[in-house]
Amino acid sequence: MAFAVTEPGGKGKGFQWRRTGERSLAVTLDGYADETYHTLGRVEAMAGATYELSHEGRRVGGQGFAATVGVDAIDSRGWGVTRSGSATGGVEGASEWQRFRTKLVTLPGCKGLDLHLRLIAKKGAAPVSGKLEIRDVRVARLPDARPYAALTAAASLGEDGRTLYVIVFNKHHAKDIAARIAVADGSARSARAWCVTGPRLTCTNLKREEVRETVSGKAVEGVGGEGFTHTFPARSMTALEIVRK
Repeated sequence: MAFAVTEPGGKGKGFQWRRTGERSLAVTLDGYADETYHTLGRVEAMAGATYELSHEGRRVGGQGFAATVGVDAIDSRGWGVTRSGSATGGVEGASEWQRFRTKLVTLPGCKGLDLHLRLIAKKGAAPVSGKLEIRDVRVARLPDARPYAALTAAASLGEDGRTLYVIVFNKHHAKDIAARIAVADGSARSARAWCVTGPRLTCTNLKREEVRETVSGKAVEGVGGEGFTHTFPARSMTALEIVRK
């Protein structure tokens, strides 16, 4: 997949960068003590696909480098909208040319990826000065990942030896899934359920409460000695407490 640095460069307090080739750039820091992101260019992308961002990088001047330097790939709809992206880091520690890689699985509706130069000075550290180079920036689509189970679970036995605890995640973005919870020794007597879910897989509760508890200690119907069938909502985490005879 072809990617090109389309922006000529930029500068600000304590930094300057410039395009040096179709897929390369140079960065100069002079008393830099901030966190900034600088657009390099955009590449088309498909929803639900896996992409690898890679590049080479090195530091060619400066010591005691208390900063992270790398490149990120962000869903072109914006980080604030999707919270979907992935980034490299570590150019500041490479005294010779070194390859850096990161992967990203795109969300539904994604049509492109924006690439940025990332300059992140360590808070509280002395301002940073030095020169860095990045070259051969590439974005490649990887083979589609093999299907995975939408339901995953973990179980444990309480200290009383009678209570089973089961945590079930439904990772499907839209489909409720019914599954059988089996108790091998036929000792199940009753069960209660707690459930947390949200409207989208991308919800984080960072700005407002979107993910919340929707079921709290509700008795599960149809429990028999060998277990029961339960429907797990899309985008959910369900905790089950099973009391045994």
